[in-house]
Amino acid sequence: MTVGAPRPAAVPWNDWSQAPVSPPAAFAPAEAVTVVVPYYQSHAEALPKTLAALEAQSYPRGLFEVVVVDDGSDPPLALSRRPPFQTRIVHQDRQGFGLARARNAGARAASHDILLFLDSDVLAGPGWIAAHARWHHAVSDALTLGATSYVRTTDISAGAVRGAGEALAGLLGDRAADPPRAEGLLRRTNALRSKDDAVFMAIAGNNFGVRKAFYEELGGSDESFARWGYEDTEFAYRAHVRGGLIVPVRGAHAWHQGRWEEERNRRGSRLQHEKAAQLIAHRLFRGRRRGRVFAVPEFVVTLAAGDQEAERTVEAAALLLADRAHDLVVRIVVRDESGDGRAARLSEAFGCDPRVLISAGGNPLDDFPASPFHVSLPSGVEFARDVVHRLRTRIGGVAVARARLPGGGVVEIARAWALHRARRRGACPEEFGGLRSLPARALRIRVAARGRERPARSWGEPHPKRSRLADSLRLVEGPAEARTWFAWIGYRCRRAGRGAWERLRRKAGHVAESIDWRTGDGPGRAAALASAVATVFWRAANRRRLLAWHAAHAGRRARAGVAGAWGALAGSRDAPAGRRRTSDGGAECAEGGMRRPGDAGPRLVPPFDLRVWNPIRWRRTGGGRVGALGPAGRLPAGVHAHCAVRPGDLFGLRGLHHVKDMAAFHADEQRRAATLARVAATGALVHLVDGGPRLGPLLGKELRALMAQDPSRLDAAGREARSIQVRRIALRRHSSFVRAERRGPAGTAGQDPRSGRRAASALPVVSVLLATRRPELLPQAVDAVARQTYPRIELVLALHGSGFGDPGRAVAGVGRPAKTLRMPAREPLGAVLDAATAASSGDLLAKMDDDDAYGPNHVWDLVLARAYSRAQLVGKGLEFVYLAGRDVTVHLHAGRGEDYRTMTLAGGAMLISRRDLERAGGWPPARRGVDKALVERVLRTRGAVYRTHGSEYVMVRRPDGHTWATPDDYFLDKAEASAPGWRPEMAGLPADSRSPGANGRGKRRPPVL
Repeated sequence: MTVGAPRPAAVPWNDWSQAPVSPPAAFAPAEAVTVVVPYYQSHAEALPKTLAALEAQSYPRGLFEVVVVDDGSDPPLALSRRPPFQTRIVHQDRQGFGLARARNAGARAASHDILLFLDSDVLAGPGWIAAHARWHHAVSDALTLGATSYVRTTDISAGAVRGAGEALAGLLGDRAADPPRAEGLLRRTNALRSKDDAVFMAIAGNNFGVRKAFYEELGGSDESFARWGYEDTEFAYRAHVRGGLIVPVRGAHAWHQGRWEEERNRRGSRLQHEKAAQLIAHRLFRGRRRGRVFAVPEFVVTLAAGDQEAERTVEAAALLLADRAHDLVVRIVVRDESGDGRAARLSEAFGCDPRVLISAGGNPLDDFPASPFHVSLPSGVEFARDVVHRLRTRIGGVAVARARLPGGGVVEIARAWALHRARRRGACPEEFGGLRSLPARALRIRVAARGRERPARSWGEPHPKRSRLADSLRLVEGPAEARTWFAWIGYRCRRAGRGAWERLRRKAGHVAESIDWRTGDGPGRAAALASAVATVFWRAANRRRLLAWHAAHAGRRARAGVAGAWGALAGSRDAPAGRRRTSDGGAECAEGGMRRPGDAGPRLVPPFDLRVWNPIRWRRTGGGRVGALGPAGRLPAGVHAHCAVRPGDLFGLRGLHHVKDMAAFHADEQRRAATLARVAATGALVHLVDGGPRLGPLLGKELRALMAQDPSRLDAAGREARSIQVRRIALRRHSSFVRAERRGPAGTAGQDPRSGRRAASALPVVSVLLATRRPELLPQAVDAVARQTYPRIELVLALHGSGFGDPGRAVAGVGRPAKTLRMPAREPLGAVLDAATAASSGDLLAKMDDDDAYGPNHVWDLVLARAYSRAQLVGKGLEFVYLAGRDVTVHLHAGRGEDYRTMTLAGGAMLISRRDLERAGGWPPARRGVDKALVERVLRTRGAVYRTHGSEYVMVRRPDGHTWATPDDYFLDKAEASAPGWRPEMAGLPADSRSPGANGRGKRRPPVL
């Protein structure tokens, strides 16, 4: 039990379980509490119920007061019945949405040191005050978060609430309620005790508590929030960054008077999100948007000028401003004791830049208290570009990361919450989150040598010889170039002699680091060849042994590249099994590499790595700008482009409506086809100005035909449909993931002509789990699986209940390996899926529903999305819904695919590997909500959830029998587009597709013009 005044928290991270707080049974109230209730006239019927619930508090009535703040109601608030505890009303003028102003006014009028905030439409449970106050008796800088359920109470009067007293939970417990909004975050973060920097997102502004001194230290609520939304999240963010202890208090339970969907009119919330992004320096609000200057920067970099020249300080600051961690402010500390005017010169140099602050000293925590990271760089050091980004990457899961320099200087990055907490406790910040020592060499930081002339090149610029080697690596496109490159390296080695080999090997390592992998200019080839430099030309006797050792340590992609390069160099006898000689002396790669220019076929285009070239975060709108894959001035007359964009600039490609291309932009047709295939894989639309007549054999006739069409007149929906078409073809035809499948016929493994053995297929087997309890839907559900174009599918049919007759007739014409099992009707859906998983043999598991509509490319879409996203669970979102009862097809959440999103996957369009499912604990044993529970399980095991596009999938909702009990109005209200009748073409399905949810008789109507 605590003795005396409470002290600041002294726990690691946000582990509130280590705080010295009394258990609930031993807690004895000793301090008085003020309950602040903001009010507006729209809650005239709810406020009497809220005050009636406070009458049943177990906290002594003499130790708490209630301050009701009226936000300019007309007429002003006047209580018709005086509650049996001390109550005051504070009036303020109406100036827009005044919730933040009302909370500050209530805090100023409070008579006691503990503040509890409760909205005027929230019913507090009997132990609500005691549960909050127990923590504030023990910790002075805690922010306690209560749990609020959302329930409809329109038929309950204030007298009924008053009469229920301590049995309020019994009065409301049997009603349908929405759970607290932060339940998912609490499960993922071990009740906010993990090292997650988003714990502040758990706050519910209608139910929280804080001590008055800490509330004033934080500056109270931000009164600039004059519209509904995010004012409580921003306050919790400041409390977290300032080192406050965020505590979820289960005992402080309350009930909101109204379900969640009925709570607010949420129009304009996107603008509020942008406003919150100015004040909350977190990736959930800012993402990776470059080119923006925010009110609260993420990094505060303190650069000590010391006694070095002003010109060097300017160059160092300019290097910091160009850092990859762009969301920063540079604070230059200049103590101008010599009077040489350095501070004035620096102010003139950066006078118009808001990201540079010239300071004479002081603590950066006072200038930027809400910035989450603080970096300090001493004077007299030289560092390379992106030093802040490297520090942020290396701090990992500790509070402080520090590098000590030979001269005694220290380079440090620290989390602001640890600095603030250490400041209040008079301790070191590493005591609250650990310390990591960093090598200065790994950070590319060194002490500047005094009296030495500065080098001609800057630290961020590569060495000329290193650049020449890197440029030569980027030119390697096939076996001929590989042989030439190895011969050139061998000539250089023979000239340099054996004593210079170690320098060459180190240089090769630097080359691999200096290559910009985002451009995609030979990412796999460069890594493979750079590792092969250190092996092939060492000694002839040890050549093969050393090559095998380096290939084993280079990763799967590098091993494939090394094996291919060795085969091109050594000939057919020494070539590994993955590469063989052709009859004309060329080399053909089993992974879908290049043939000689005289050969025909699609393998003239080298495969690209789909983990680099993919449509992740593709944007549906794309703006109205048009780009060119070369100089825009070289386009023919009448063809216009706003800018030129490099093929490797993925960010620039996503910001354009489409790009123009012609043969003059490329060295030859082969390299042009390789570039266009990679660009198409990102989802960007390409218009071939010259038609590309010679690209048909290279790209394929279908892809070339799509690129030859001008997409200028496409709207957002048409642009998205075209993008999905081109990215499907590019990923399935030219990516390294599926190119190995072309060794044999579709759906079979290829055959090695030398050994006669069948080679293993590169594509994994997908087991489609189809559980159904409706015999009338079984034929169409099986037909949806049979029409899939993915070559390696196994159907596992789980008949859930009775009335199916002979299941062999249903799966007779599926044309795939099929297994059937019967499950009793009493078994929950999760148990049925577990049994189907045990009976399956595929590496990947795809869940499909019997009453939904699927296109032939559905499974292909999921397999490719898993390959390039590397997520544990992938699926399609709920974008297209057919309401059978209303006979309407709606389009929801347009363009929100191709992103890592949680809790937004459709249950009938999910894919997960068998290993990841076992790691997550299997299918949840539930009758309803299996998909949502699986997403939560994957997130709890730190897995990633990815949502691909929603094309070729329609969820069909029948009037009855659906496990998701949601009225049709919910979908109609959120629809971005709708059309009467069964409209499969909206989702990219064939127009003659039948609706399985309507027993195959979905109505068709003429299109609405």
